[in-house]
Amino acid sequence: MASTPSNWSVAHESFHVFECIPPWIEWQTTQRTSPDLSEAIRSGINYSIILASAYFIEGNFERILIKNINTGGEHSLPLYKRLIDDLRLRVAKTTGSENYDEVFSLVVGKKASETIGDPALWENVKTLFYFRNVIAHGRAVGYKLCFPPAVGGFWEEEFSGGYKKVEDFLLKKGLLESRHIEEGSNWHYFADEVADFFWSSASSFVEKLNKLTLPSA
Repeated sequence: MASTPSNWSVAHESFHVFECIPPWIEWQTTQRTSPDLSEAIRSGINYSIILASAYFIEGNFERILIKNINTGGEHSLPLYKRLIDDLRLRVAKTTGSENYDEVFSLVVGKKASETIGDPALWENVKTLFYFRNVIAHGRAVGYKLCFPPAVGGFWEEEFSGGYKKVEDFLLKKGLLESRHIEEGSNWHYFADEVADFFWSSASSFVEKLNKLTLPSA
């Protein structure tokens, strides 16, 4: 695209597609009440709610950061213009709670996790994104099983990565009663209570994020 003439004024406008998420999740939760749902379909609904919860946070992060950058107005010096354009591009490419936290610090001067001042809520958000990162790509829950040479010996499993972080967190919160390897179910992590917990956390975080009074970039 050709650059606009230097004497033209510039305005930035955004349309926030994530605003469909809250009513959609509300509708999804009503569908779960049907007694005719199979376990797979119910789990699929909760899978979608968990993903959408993360998208809702990311969309609001981007909206708030871009709004904050734009309130500074346009700069006449070419260097400043390039830096601001680069910052907008960086925000647009950012994904994940911790990466947004770093960009938030760059734009605002302090991380969102510190500005909101709710460590427990931030832990919920970080875990949501660990979860999102594995299920968004359809990753399997995998173990490495190690067996001793003697007959009748006890085997040990090695379990790590995103699902391990999520499982430890859900067990700590009382949202799981057992470990995945004890159940061997594809749907172990996708109970109604788990999906509702992450959507509630996302909603609370976004509400607090939107109430922040931020300095101009």
